[in-house]
Amino acid sequence: EILLMKGEGEVKLNMAIGKAEQTLKTSNEQGQKVIQSQLQRLKDLWGSIVSTSVSCQSLLEFVINQWNCHLEKKSQLDQWLDSTDHKLKEPLEPQNGLK
Repeated sequence: EILLMKGEGEVKLNMAIGKAEQTLKTSNEQGQKVIQSQLQRLKDLWGSIVSTSVSCQSLLEFVINQWNCHLEKKSQLDQWLDSTDHKLKEPLEPQNGLK
């Protein structure tokens, strides 16, 4: 889902760049500087968002993997506890030589 949203964001960014380039053609020098500055800020922010998103996605995948490992180990522990509990409830066989 993050990758889908990244694609949507890139489309919107490209649309904004296109509109800005059109506006640059009809703007005076000062207006062009402002537009170029805002465009650069937008590109920088988008780069930061993408970088953070990729990092978060990687971390989420790691956490999900760790959680699945935890669930598997918990299941194994539960099985062992059930097995041990069952063995402890079995009657003991008398042993010769014990008082």
